[in-house]
Amino acid sequence: MGNIMNYVGIGALVMLVACQSKPKQDIEIIDVHDTSNEVTVSGSILDATMNTLTLLTEVGDTVTFSTLDAEKKGTILIGDNAEVTYENTDENQKAVSPMAFKVIVSPAPGRLIGAWVEPTVIGDIPYQGISIEEDGVAASINMETLTYESWAIVKGELVLKSTSEGGGQPITCVDTFNISVLTPDSLILENADYTLRYGKLKH
Repeated sequence: MGNIMNYVGIGALVMLVACQSKPKQDIEIIDVHDTSNEVTVSGSILDATMNTLTLLTEVGDTVTFSTLDAEKKGTILIGDNAEVTYENTDENQKAVSPMAFKVIVSPAPGRLIGAWVEPTVIGDIPYQGISIEEDGVAASINMETLTYESWAIVKGELVLKSTSEGGGQPITCVDTFNISVLTPDSLILENADYTLRYGKLKH
C-alpha cells in the first residue's frame, strides 16, 4: 500500500458524491467582438511572457499572440495546450503578434495521469479517489457506490463520467470541474456545488 504525499487541506476529507450539480441559470453574456469574424487557433504552448503567448499550432506553424487585453482561463505553462481566439481584422493580419481577446489553457493530459486520493474516515479504508489513466480511461479507488469510467479535457475543464449506485438504481453522471490547482502532487477540482482536494498516491 502506497504512501499519500502532499495532501491539499487539513484533516480527513470524505468523498462528496458526484451528480449533485444544480441546474445553472441562464446568464446573458454580451460580447463586443464580431463572432462571425472570430478565428480560434489551437496548439501547444512554446513560450509565454506577461503579455504574449507563442503556440506551436496543430498544423505545425509557430505563432505569437499579444494577450495584453485577453480574457484568460487556466494557468499558462510551457507544454500545455491552449486555444487562442482573435478577430480576423486587417490590423491583426498585418500585426507581428495578433491581438487575442480570449485564451483558454488546458493542461497537457500527461500531467493528470495518476492515482489521485484523499483521506477518509470510513472504517479501515485510509483513502479513496480516482485513477486517471491513458486514453481517457478512469477508475475509482476504494469507492463502492461511485464508479468512474472516463475523463476528458474540454475547454480547459475536466469532464468525468461515472455511475452512482448509492440509491439502488444506477445513475450515469457527467460532472464538469474547473482545474483550479494541478501540480505533480496536488489536484483541486471545483464546480458550483463542491470541491475535491486530492494528493497524488505514491507507490
